[in-house]
Amino acid sequence: MKQISFLLLIHLLVSCQYFDTQRIPSEQVFDEEVKLVDWSDVDTYPSFKTCDSETEKLAQQACFQQSIFAAIQQELYQEGIDTYHQVQDTLKLFIEVNHQGTLTVSDILVDSLTLKKIPALKSVILNGIQQMQPPAPAYKRGVPVTVKCILPFVIDTKEL
Repeated sequence: MKQISFLLLIHLLVSCQYFDTQRIPSEQVFDEEVKLVDWSDVDTYPSFKTCDSETEKLAQQACFQQSIFAAIQQELYQEGIDTYHQVQDTLKLFIEVNHQGTLTVSDILVDSLTLKKIPALKSVILNGIQQMQPPAPAYKRGVPVTVKCILPFVIDTKEL
């Protein structure tokens, strides 16, 4: 019985190497984690103070867009831009919110005919956006990130 116990003890000591765990380098863990992250989407969209109550991503995105559109519309009304021609066009606003929450317009695509009818349109849009309070940045995994988006803005006037 002592011999069997002794053999079992030796066998357990020798077989302990099977219980060793391999250490995975942190670089390998990081590389695997980076491959799993969807970098084309954010966890939370940039938001203005009026959008703080929104918790769902789609609602955050919609509130962000509506806040920008409302600021542009308000500026258009304040400037009192009148046109004697009917304008029905969709502009594309190329907007960037960096990781510090700075909102910039990189480009505004608008039809040349629309610009002939409303020459001050681009400057009014830029003024409206510049007067906004800075938004909170977007977040990905708890880290503030820079986002770029294209927002369609519809202009539709009635002929006077």
